[in-house]
Amino acid sequence: IGPTLSSTLLKKKIKMIAVDIPIPPWAIYFGVNNKLSGSIVGEELAKWVNLNWDGQIEKILVLTESRVLDFVRARSTSALNSLIEGIGYTPQDIMHLEAGNVREPSAQAVINLLERWAGVHRIAVIGFNDETAIGAIDAARQLGRENDIITVGQGGNLIAEEAKLPNPRMVASVSYHPEQYGERLMALAMRMLAGERVSREQFIEHEPLTTANMK
Repeated sequence: IGPTLSSTLLKKKIKMIAVDIPIPPWAIYFGVNNKLSGSIVGEELAKWVNLNWDGQIEKILVLTESRVLDFVRARSTSALNSLIEGIGYTPQDIMHLEAGNVREPSAQAVINLLERWAGVHRIAVIGFNDETAIGAIDAARQLGRENDIITVGQGGNLIAEEAKLPNPRMVASVSYHPEQYGERLMALAMRMLAGERVSREQFIEHEPLTTANMK
């Protein structure tokens, strides 16, 4: 309904801000820079792999959510590209797995996969968010294989839970600070109502989080 909504408000000369999901062509976008947030965690994952696994990965697992737009899925694509660039080669086996966007379905999907990958011991996992990344860790721990995987997430809401453990298996996440959205949106709206020209894209601040720095 985005284009219909956008054109209707345009005809009424009502200004529009689209939060986190863009509504082209007229709405001002406010929210996450998915390419940037993906590259942040991808770079951290590559650093960990280079340091702890001598830069060698047997498989890369990208946990996906098929219902989201390509705009949001860019966080996973960017993370994958940054990981590949950081380790200096493209692994032969990169798998995209539908895992939803919550912890329990992600865990079950990864359990099923790990049972087929019984002889694989270096798996880099790119979570769609912190929930799916932690779900993958839950699966590995349930099978006694937590040392076989290392993950990154998005959103920054569960990484502190993992950082408290003696053997954390999440490297990094990114906090978008949704608690700051309201204030930022009101400020942006007031600027627009005052007739100020604003950029078509208004990105929130991204805070990189790593389990190493949170201990």
